[in-house]
Amino acid sequence: MAKDCSQQTVFHKLAKYENVHMIQHLYDALIDLIGSTATNKLLAEQDKNKNNVLHKAARQHTAAMFTWLLNKDQQLCTMTNNWGQNAAFKAAEQGN
Repeated sequence: MAKDCSQQTVFHKLAKYENVHMIQHLYDALIDLIGSTATNKLLAEQDKNKNNVLHKAARQHTAAMFTWLLNKDQQLCTMTNNWGQNAAFKAAEQGN
C-alpha cells in the first residue's frame, strides 16, 4: 500500500479524519481482493513514528473508530510507537 512522506497509509488518514464508514469499506474491499491476513498486515503498518492506525484513532475522540479497529485486530493495541506508547495509552492521554 502506498505511503505518504510521513510513511502513513490511507488507513492512517481515514482514522485521523474519523471516517469510520470509509475505513470499513476499504477494509472489506481489501479482504475480497487480498484476503484477511494481508489486509490485517496493511492495517498494522506503522508510520515514521511507529504509530499504527489505532494510535491515530486514539488521538481522535471517536470511540466508534477505535472500537471497530480493535475488534478487527487486537494486536494493534500492543504495538508501541517511538515513545513506547501503545494505542490504549494514547487514548487515555487524550481523555478517551
